[in-house]
Amino acid sequence: MSIRSSFRTILGILLLSTSCGFAVGQTIWHVDDDAPNDPGPGDVTVSDPLEDGSPAHPFDAIQEGIDAAAVGDEVVIADGLYAGLGNRDLDFHGKGITVRSASGDPEKCVIDCELSGRGFYFHSGETSAVVLEGLTIQNGASVESGGG
Repeated sequence: MSIRSSFRTILGILLLSTSCGFAVGQTIWHVDDDAPNDPGPGDVTVSDPLEDGSPAHPFDAIQEGIDAAAVGDEVVIADGLYAGLGNRDLDFHGKGITVRSASGDPEKCVIDCELSGRGFYFHSGETSAVVLEGLTIQNGASVESGGG
């Protein structure tokens, strides 16, 4: 078997596995709006300049973690209160990912929509591959339908 043939076989397997919804490699993206390196704790408009979703430089808005994630990835949210832009009307864009609190305790990880939107907006063909775990959503509102 030639190198070119081997490459085609491996590429075909990778393409098949991702198109069938299987994760090739799982990445964990971290969110913490009050991280030690964040110059604007609780303010998503002032971010750590090295913010990359790693444990040392987590995103400070949940949507940033969701946007970075690929099928099969996890977005892990540190305990705290998440409000404002990037923390409501959260859109998975059809990706089968897990969004969960770091502690697993929904009383410690709260998304406050401040009556300005819904918690999550599933409208892009999301499937049962989407997992939400260990979160409380409060004060959701929507003029269309649903508030949670």
